[in-house]
Amino acid sequence: MNHPEGRIQEYQKIILKRRRLVVLSSIPFFISAALALVSRITSGRFLGIPFSVAGPISYVVFLATLVFHILVWRCPACRAYLGFVAANRFCPKCGVRFKAESEE
Repeated sequence: MNHPEGRIQEYQKIILKRRRLVVLSSIPFFISAALALVSRITSGRFLGIPFSVAGPISYVVFLATLVFHILVWRCPACRAYLGFVAANRFCPKCGVRFKAESEE
């Protein structure tokens, strides 16, 4: 599928913005997972938070992060999910390139 150069630049800006959102939305998950791990290892003595509280919170944050990633990490042209690879050069479904051929 051939798209004009301006369209590729627009897609590239959208993908960069979405990649930033996905990365930043992962931070709360890693913080809650670390807190759950530390509370499990220390038997709830770290910050007084027992694993029975930190574990389920971490699980809910993980599910929310996963759903957010699935909703956001989509092709700007066809809205297909781009998968787990963050450095996509093209959409695996419609083939639209996110970078101009001269940039590769």
